[in-house]
Amino acid sequence: MGLTQTKLHFKILREKWPGVAERVSKPVGLAEARTTNPLGDLPLHYAAYSGRAPPFAIRALMLAYPDGAAVRNKAGFRPLELAEVNYRRESPYREEVLAVLRGATDVAEARNRARAEGALADADADAVEGGVPREVYRTSADCVVCLDAPATEVVSPCGHLCLCTGCAPQVRKKRICPVGRCYVASIVSMSECTAATTAAPFDRASGGEDSPFEDEVGVALATPPAPAAVPAC
Repeated sequence: MGLTQTKLHFKILREKWPGVAERVSKPVGLAEARTTNPLGDLPLHYAAYSGRAPPFAIRALMLAYPDGAAVRNKAGFRPLELAEVNYRRESPYREEVLAVLRGATDVAEARNRARAEGALADADADAVEGGVPREVYRTSADCVVCLDAPATEVVSPCGHLCLCTGCAPQVRKKRICPVGRCYVASIVSMSECTAATTAAPFDRASGGEDSPFEDEVGVALATPPAPAAVPAC
């Protein structure tokens, strides 16, 4: 393509998905996950353009750069909008990839708004009452660490519902949220979250379909407006 881009971009172009996940587990890959090419595309944009990246590769890229889900390229598109167009309806990956990207986009944009208002530090300091976060965000149906067991544990104060009971102790020890890369004050079970805990924004009146990950306390992923058509890369 004649563009300056990273080895991670090239691995995605060649659809070397296990290699993508392995690369972002290393410091050089973490740096590349945050790097855009001259068209403003992160590696996550490339994965969304492909329409064939499996969910584990999408998750690996988002964990490497959580805020990347809210980044728009120079054409004005976020990874979610590219995935909605480029993943075919018959793709076995489409629904899971879109659900993961929707949740990650909601969280990233909420954090960006808080930063813009200069309120992130105050919000983190005031977010916990008795160890329970005021807001809960489901980023995946499965634990983002082992990618196997159901996600039942909530990281506080950021509110990411992203861990299973088996992986929670190691995250508690490291004190770094695997989704937001922010400080972990505590980890609580979803059952401990009281009725006062609110869910990530989800507007049923908007006409969007219910999220496949909605649970008994109403935690759901918002469905954004349908994007304009985007040409495949």
